[in-house]
Amino acid sequence: MKNILDKEIIYILLQVNIPLDLRYEPTSMETFPELGTGFTVVNACLPTRTEGAIPGLWAVHQCMEELKSSCDPVVMYSAIHYLMTLLPACLCQWLVRTVLRTASLSFCSLPGPERPIMLASCRLKSVTFWMNSHPDVPVAFCVFSYAGNFYVAVSADSGTIASPKILVKGFTTHVRK
Repeated sequence: MKNILDKEIIYILLQVNIPLDLRYEPTSMETFPELGTGFTVVNACLPTRTEGAIPGLWAVHQCMEELKSSCDPVVMYSAIHYLMTLLPACLCQWLVRTVLRTASLSFCSLPGPERPIMLASCRLKSVTFWMNSHPDVPVAFCVFSYAGNFYVAVSADSGTIASPKILVKGFTTHVRK
């Protein structure tokens, strides 16, 4: 009984740092976003108790749509922007770290080009990347698409997860179902 209770507590306390782009809403006329920095990081509690891959995917999708349409990302972006102009940088950074360190995981999903790109007259076959993780958040998980393939990068504090490959293997198994 104790293990079930412990798992339920973990489900309730799992928070994720998610970067959101505030600048770009794709339309049929526009193919690329305007350059600049217009993103923020928000904490979200994603559903983790949904049985099955498809229902779980839809639950996460619904949660993300609610988050994107809420005022949370704009409030966080504005708060950071104005705090950076009003307070000393070290105090502002401390405040932001205090908010972001409550998460257990940083997650980022980035769409890359749908077709291979050329670099110095050579076709780029694949990509290698890492997400910049927050020092107080023990796990960073990033999914990147490139030329019809998905690439997954995981970095983890060895005190929290000894082998991040276990997360990648679990993710791959879950996607293939």
